[in-house]
Amino acid sequence: LDTNLRRIREKSVATEDMLLDICADIQTLDNAKTNLTSTITALRRLDMLENAVEQLSELTEERAYKEASNLLEAMSQLAPNFEAYKAVPKVCELLSSVRALRSQLQAQVLEEFKLHISPDMSEEVAAMLADAAQVVTVLGRSLILKLAQWFCERELGEYEEMFDPVRQDAARPATLEGAEKRFAWLRRWLRNYASLYAG
Repeated sequence: LDTNLRRIREKSVATEDMLLDICADIQTLDNAKTNLTSTITALRRLDMLENAVEQLSELTEERAYKEASNLLEAMSQLAPNFEAYKAVPKVCELLSSVRALRSQLQAQVLEEFKLHISPDMSEEVAAMLADAAQVVTVLGRSLILKLAQWFCERELGEYEEMFDPVRQDAARPATLEGAEKRFAWLRRWLRNYASLYAG
């Protein structure tokens, strides 16, 4: 009986050792699978980012802003995945291309608005600017603020010139006494603005 118990214990210890070895092998295989899956995912994303950069470059040259805004949004979501890999030359070059394209698009869209926005613009130009506005939205707050500041300076430049306290004279009431004239000018401008840019 004692011999049988010893044999059973030895077999159970051997079985336990074998199970520990199998578990260690399974853990190693699981780690390898996880690493392989994350590598494949990273490579797919890298390929997608590379294709997006190429397509966005073409769309930027063609000034196809509607399509460019969608691609730019996708590119903006893909690029942060590769910040940890900046030391890899190909990734660094790709991220540099992303920044250059964003910068180029920002300058191009700002120029489009400066050149084309007017009360008497054609429907085609209005549609193009609507598509460009989508790009502005994707490019973010700094471009929105820059565009808004330019537009305000352009539209309210006459007000500033008329009521500038430095150029004060009888025709240009920049004092508190000229407040009625200032408000009258602003009311006219707001009505004019609403009629020109409504819709």
